[in-house]
Amino acid sequence: MWRVLMVDRDRTTRDLLTQVLSMDNYQIEVACQGADALRRLAAKGVDILITEVHLADIPAWDLIPEVYRIDPDIPVITMTADDTRETSMRVRDSGLIFFYGLKPVNLREMREVVRSAARWRQRQRNNLGISGGGQGEAVLL
Repeated sequence: MWRVLMVDRDRTTRDLLTQVLSMDNYQIEVACQGADALRRLAAKGVDILITEVHLADIPAWDLIPEVYRIDPDIPVITMTADDTRETSMRVRDSGLIFFYGLKPVNLREMREVVRSAARWRQRQRNNLGISGGGQGEAVLL
């Protein structure tokens, strides 16, 4: 089973995404702040990270480099309601991100993005000879 960490202050977004992603058998963990997300990542229990760009304690452009120091192969999915070029560039310049999405979140699109991230993560593991995760569980319907 793939473990997805979702970091967002907005409870509605967390609840909606948890409900939608749970349909595909993802194990969803939630956090409200970047520091908590980094602690969970360091515990080595996360396969995919979904994060709001503007967290209360750290913006994504500062969080992402820290995430990649902990796990350089984790797919990072970002989302924000801030549709400015400056925000987009800062996030994209902070490290290779898997997806940059805008809020309100398109649930169908996010479901497909997470499925793609799971397939990508599995390929990374196969290339490194690592087993585990949700092998075969990210199937397009």
